[in-house]
Amino acid sequence: TKDAVKTKDAIVSTKLTLHGKYCFLTTENARLGVSQKLTEDESKRLLSLLTEVCAGHEELGYGMVLRTNARDVSANDLTADLQEVIASYRNLLNYGIHKKAFELLYQPMSGYLQKIKAIDASVSFEILTDQEDVFAQIDSAFPQYVSEKKLLRHKDDVISLLTLYSIRKHLEECTQKKVWLKSGANLISEQLETMTFIDINSSKNASKKEDTLFYINMEAAEE
Repeated sequence: TKDAVKTKDAIVSTKLTLHGKYCFLTTENARLGVSQKLTEDESKRLLSLLTEVCAGHEELGYGMVLRTNARDVSANDLTADLQEVIASYRNLLNYGIHKKAFELLYQPMSGYLQKIKAIDASVSFEILTDQEDVFAQIDSAFPQYVSEKKLLRHKDDVISLLTLYSIRKHLEECTQKKVWLKSGANLISEQLETMTFIDINSSKNASKKEDTLFYINMEAAEE
């Protein structure tokens, strides 16, 4: 649940989370729920379906939540997704106890695929990539996106997407320790073992007005 930082070890958990396209299963609690972003009528419909499909969930020790992208999805599609996740969990319970130490029990989707899965299907979006392996992974997980023209392959031997969208430059800006503000002040962030320390410096801002520090702090807070 948390990466190692300097002398502090990584933190692990025995609470499992299994993701479906429209739902996720958790062993943290045995409650059934739906996204709070849904309308009251849609919440009632989904909760009724969830209660029916997940009958006996408390005995198996899991809870289930339907995401926002479950809105207006047919009962058949939702049922299939829920049953697939439940089957994966049952498989873990049945076969996990027979595995040897250090064997992989379950491999969840990578983070970026989980984010794609969480996108509301009714929203208009486009995924563009020039990496063959990434295209293949997304196509395998969401085959309908190619036919719907939501997944596109960028083909240009001269200009890559990294160059076209100045991605390296943006990554460097996002990860640098010093961030300049329009006023000439700057922020310096440093990750320590127990917290992230952010220092606000007036730096190039030479104003001697009485409220200068207040406005620098306001600007820094927004940044």
